[in-house]
Amino acid sequence: MMQSNVERVYGMALTLDDLSRHLDDIYVAGEDLSSSQYCIVIFKTHVGHVGLPIAPGEASAGVLQNNPKRNGRAVVRLHGKSRIKLASMVAMGDPLSIANISGKAGQQDGNSICIGVARQAGNAGEEIDCNVVMHGKEEKHA
Repeated sequence: MMQSNVERVYGMALTLDDLSRHLDDIYVAGEDLSSSQYCIVIFKTHVGHVGLPIAPGEASAGVLQNNPKRNGRAVVRLHGKSRIKLASMVAMGDPLSIANISGKAGQQDGNSICIGVARQAGNAGEEIDCNVVMHGKEEKHA
């Protein structure tokens, strides 16, 4: 039987659910995030809690993958492919950062922290695919 790349790297067979655990982490929703799926969230003052940003350009915890109510289970994408809501127009390959206090993304400017790269172009109000990278400033990728 042929080993998959995952088995060679991790030394065991893993399911897609196992792999997603490496991309996501679970936190407590520090506020009602029921209309914030695919928005960027930040860490709140209570340890293990996430919520919407206070200002554009903040450092983020990742991209919210579900829609929890206050004190619910918030699934946050730390790395890998995700959907993301846009506050403004972006081009494919644009680095993304927090654009507004609703947690929507926009093109990164020189003063903000990159959270990912757009995998497709999109306009304000749309959801697009992105690569969440969570490691600081990112150059534009064509």
